Amino acid sequence: MNKTSLSELLNRDGRLIYSNVGDSMMPMIKQGRDLLVIEKPAVWDKLPKNSTTSKLNKYDIALYKRDGGKNYVLHRVLKVRNNEYVICGDNRWNREYGITDRHVLGVLTAIIRDGKEKKLGGWWYTLYVFCWCSLFPVRAFILRGLTFLKRIFRKS
Repeated sequence: MNKTSLSELLNRDGRLIYSNVGDSMMPMIKQGRDLLVIEKPAVWDKLPKNSTTSKLNKYDIALYKRDGGKNYVLHRVLKVRNNEYVICGDNRWNREYGITDRHVLGVLTAIIRDGKEKKLGGWWYTLYVFCWCSLFPVRAFILRGLTFLKRIFRKS
């Protein structure tokens, strides 16, 4: 049986639905609970190869593969620079640099939870993204504090 990669599926179908592995996008996305809808926008194919137009916008959630990496990564764009993106998971505090359009396979457009597809957007999502990304400078302290509290309550 031939294994088809996620990038091949996206190129062929333009849309991919899969479940995630990991906790880097919690609390928005939870492993074992959510299905993710990733799309490759049609406009991407129309951009010239040497285009200086970025494929992603600030706060998009990109599915990408690092150079030499075996795993796919789904993280949020924090900043769009001239030739790269600054990216980080919602449950992480270390920014990643050097991700370019050639690494990006698609963008998260919806989450399927409890059998219902929820498109990203709306006031609640916008508020979450704005607040959580605005708190980035103190995110490490918040996440470490939550981890500490979880350890205390598990021991009791």
